[in-house]
Amino acid sequence: MKKNFKKICSLILCVAAVFSLYATQAYAATNNGSCGENLTWTFDTDTGILEIGGTGKMKDWSVSSTKPWDQYKSDIRTVIINSGVTSIGSYAFGYFKSISKITIPDTVTVIGSSAFKYCTAVYEFNIPDSITSIGNEAFYGCKIKNINLPEKLTDMGYRVFTFCDALESIVLPEKLQTIGMYAFSYCTALKKAEIKGNTSFGDGIFYGCSALEYIHISLKTKNISNNAFLNTTAYICAAEKGCDAETFANNNGHEFRLCNNHENTVRVRGDVDGNGQCDGQDAFLTDLIVKGLLSANDIGEAGYKAADCNLDGVINDLDVELLMKAGLMLIEIEQYETDITTNSEAEKAPQIKFRLIDIITEILTYIINLLR
Repeated sequence: MKKNFKKICSLILCVAAVFSLYATQAYAATNNGSCGENLTWTFDTDTGILEIGGTGKMKDWSVSSTKPWDQYKSDIRTVIINSGVTSIGSYAFGYFKSISKITIPDTVTVIGSSAFKYCTAVYEFNIPDSITSIGNEAFYGCKIKNINLPEKLTDMGYRVFTFCDALESIVLPEKLQTIGMYAFSYCTALKKAEIKGNTSFGDGIFYGCSALEYIHISLKTKNISNNAFLNTTAYICAAEKGCDAETFANNNGHEFRLCNNHENTVRVRGDVDGNGQCDGQDAFLTDLIVKGLLSANDIGEAGYKAADCNLDGVINDLDVELLMKAGLMLIEIEQYETDITTNSEAEKAPQIKFRLIDIITEILTYIINLLR
């Protein structure tokens, strides 16, 4: 009897072990389903990878609807969307705060509304060049530091990057036609913005961007609405006076400044007029600055800074003299670029190389003094 009891206990233990093993394997198994007419998804609980493949559009969801991978919300670490998928559905990954890496192929053209809202573990995001449309609040509350908007992008919804408080700079591409209200509101780390095309703006696209220093606006940008840049003290800069950007600035209490070529912010030292050389024209303009007849607002911040060609922090007669000598090929001023969007200067002054004997330099100095 005792032997039979032992056999029964052993059998029960074996059965329990089999069931336990089965349950463990079932939990670790890959889970899958459909997420569009011709799309499928698989999730591996061991790796934390959600993979989506097939062809065509992904299904759209609402804030209250259930996505097929919702049960793994806290387990998904990586999302891989394979080539052939053409859209990312609304709310597809919204509020999935454990996702840290997302891969999107260049077959995707549309990112739906709230698709990545509050994906707070994502710090880097590569938007492929194929994207033409980004929906409302697509990246709301994300921690992305840098984002490159694709050149093919034509429309953005409202509050797309609201509360992305790590974002530092943004360039709106030339083909962008419309951008919704408060698109970058409360991006408190945002320092600089550039608008390259004739974009139609919603209200307050930089509302609450307390660190924003300047907005560089292309000459192609026309008819800027008065409410476009509500609640920001950033100055407006453009390549020419009399443009729509200056009109907007004057009508809405913004300071207007001229920008120059090479991304409209960069100029080589001594090249006051931006023609790529240090010559007599630069000396003439610098002389006008010294005499108080030209200001940074007249020639642009980059040109004004370039006039300080010896980097002593002062624009004076010495800079005029050096530029006159450079124009007559008596000296060579080492050329390097300075960016007006930062306050940093080069660690050392440019080397000035004398090309002729001192006596010729002295003669030229005497002539310059006579001319002045």
